Amino acid sequence: MILPDFLKPFEQALEKGKMSTLQISSTPCQLEDLKPTQSCFMGRPWMPVDAEYPKDSKGQPMLMWAQINFSEAPPLRDFPDKGILQFFLSATEWYDMKAEDCKIVYWSDPSVETPLRTDFSFLTEKLLDESPISCPHELCFDLVDDYGCPQDIRTQEILPILDSDDLTEEQEDEIYKILDGSGHKLSGYAYFTQEDPRYKDTIKDHVLLMQIDSDKKIAFGDSGVANFFIPKEALLKRDFSKAWFNWDCY
Repeated sequence: MILPDFLKPFEQALEKGKMSTLQISSTPCQLEDLKPTQSCFMGRPWMPVDAEYPKDSKGQPMLMWAQINFSEAPPLRDFPDKGILQFFLSATEWYDMKAEDCKIVYWSDPSVETPLRTDFSFLTEKLLDESPISCPHELCFDLVDDYGCPQDIRTQEILPILDSDDLTEEQEDEIYKILDGSGHKLSGYAYFTQEDPRYKDTIKDHVLLMQIDSDKKIAFGDSGVANFFIPKEALLKRDFSKAWFNWDCY
């Protein structure tokens, strides 16, 4: 990473804080083109036929915003190297939801011989109307280095210069260009349009599980972003019940 002169004093700190992240590239597609095990946004979940489909606090079926098949992605530190991770959220309550309106499901060893649920007719067009993800997307992954994001509280600790009144407008623009944490990704530094909710001591050490950003076919309010966080210990134990959801917009 090439730094401008005013950031050179922080080069060692930025290098020490470097994290690996899986950047996610998403391509709109047709629902019928997705395989049951495939990584996707707004597809149909890989789910055993006898498994209970997740419902929200009002008893209505949730929507699967994302499915990540780790066998399709490069290995990522602290994350599973196999299995399928699914992110379910309430179709109508996601923007102001209760804890039970978000459910994350992990299938550690999905077998090709498992009889699967194929009838998802209960996911009606009415439920899909309020989804911030407007259509199915197929996903691919790239493992890259992430050096920070100005909105992430951890970057603010690495770069105290972010709070300096001496920064010029051009320098601020350069920082945001170099440390751009936006986009879809797993792990790494989180991006926000408002502020990092982890300023509270009880959740300050929670790590980014996944980030879904606004793009041509995804809109969280006015160009907002959605983040899922989890205590690192829970991630290592594969206890995804401890994960939680946050979103904001301009």
